[in-house]
Amino acid sequence: MEDDILAKAKNGDESAIKKIYKQNKDMIYNVGLKYLRDANEAEELVSITFEKFLTHLPEINGPYVSAWLNQTATNAAMDQLKHKSRISKYIDTDKDIQDLEDLTPDENLNGTPTEIYSLKRDQVELSKLIDKLPMNYKGIFKLYYLEGVSVEQISKRTGKSENSIKLILFKARIQMKEMASKSEWLTARYGSKGGKK
Repeated sequence: MEDDILAKAKNGDESAIKKIYKQNKDMIYNVGLKYLRDANEAEELVSITFEKFLTHLPEINGPYVSAWLNQTATNAAMDQLKHKSRISKYIDTDKDIQDLEDLTPDENLNGTPTEIYSLKRDQVELSKLIDKLPMNYKGIFKLYYLEGVSVEQISKRTGKSENSIKLILFKARIQMKEMASKSEWLTARYGSKGGKK
């Protein structure tokens, strides 16, 4: 049965692809919950797994499509856990991320000449960090934090799901935090984790 559906999917039959998706999405979601323990990340795992499925569709053989999807979802979840482990030393609490958000450039600068210089220098340093973000993170980060575009609107503009946008923003904030911790200026101004002293 799976062989027939797979053959149709390989021939571009959308109904076959949708059927494979419907038959396996709950299983993949449960894999995500099991390993990642987060509903949003589990939903993202479903998207990631099916993107891989569509990419590798011509290479997939045999009747065990669900087994392939299960293994692919598990591997993707493991990769995500490894990523979390690597970044855990850069972020302790949600407050740490909020502190980094507080550093987002603001053009409405007020204060003494020294304070204004410091704030302008903050903006220069942060602009440098933003430019170092991966291309697929940079545009979304700028839209959300610098232009004030909502997640919903970014989703409509880019064609990515809202959960994907949220995950990209989360990962971009963590990368910004890591880079900020290596900036002498920002570390001196806000402490080693990018948060205010």
